[in-house]
Amino acid sequence: MSISLEQLDIIDLISERHSLLRSRIDIRWNAQSDIHLANSEWYILSRIVDASATIAEISKTVAISRQAIHKFIRQLEQKGLINVFDMKDSKKLKGVEMTQLGRECYQRYDELKQEIITEIVSIIGEDNKRLFEKLLRQPWFKEAL
Repeated sequence: MSISLEQLDIIDLISERHSLLRSRIDIRWNAQSDIHLANSEWYILSRIVDASATIAEISKTVAISRQAIHKFIRQLEQKGLINVFDMKDSKKLKGVEMTQLGRECYQRYDELKQEIITEIVSIIGEDNKRLFEKLLRQPWFKEAL
């Protein structure tokens, strides 16, 4: 079933485009890797790509239930993409860091995103891309992201 974008309001347009982009990234990733990852797993990896974090810190920055975060972290660890470790000075807190394989996968994932951005820019133009990024970065509501 095809949806006419002309009939959609801004919220539904953003949602449809988001679904399309995620689908394209998934298809490209799955075509070149035996390690299959859910969007939520990528979401969690994006939070630790630059530095390790505690599971509690990750929980505060993602819109996923605490229970689901623990499930995804176990899956990422089983896939060899992250290490979970005990934090010094705490019996409760667990830290999470990317493995070398995790960093390599995330780098390739980022390259796939850049390829898709290049395709989009070839259609909408660099000026429109910059304008779109500027609009998306503006605060839309009083609460902070």
